[in-house]
Amino acid sequence: TVTNKKLEHKVVDFENLKGDDFVDHDVAISCLGTTRGKAGKEGFIKVDRDYVLSFAEQSKAAGVKQFHLQSSQGANKDAYFLYTQIKGEVDEKVLEMGFEKTVVYRPAVLLVKRQESRFGEKIAQAVASWTDSSRSWSIKIA
Repeated sequence: TVTNKKLEHKVVDFENLKGDDFVDHDVAISCLGTTRGKAGKEGFIKVDRDYVLSFAEQSKAAGVKQFHLQSSQGANKDAYFLYTQIKGEVDEKVLEMGFEKTVVYRPAVLLVKRQESRFGEKIAQAVASWTDSSRSWSIKIA
């Protein structure tokens, strides 16, 4: 929940996004994503590519000036791995949309407590917690 008067937290239906949901907004922030393990290959592509691009397109059409996108370290549309390939494809397409300002965040590790257990992520989080106190390659999410 947002507590800052300058921010508005909107809940939207990504299957039925409407451009008027974003009129009179200056900045859009997308931290949307899932995992292949949780959603399957098609579900991952739908959320991480289709929903994010639809959100960016609708935001641009509504006159949003800035778009901030959480991506991933290693994002590259030509990557071998689906995760980094989709992230790279989205990064490139959002950058091509021509917002006045586009910021792409590419953390290696998100330091966040999740309900589900991800063994590899737990190891990376432990290493980052011990070695990355300056947060040069990880982002701590409260």
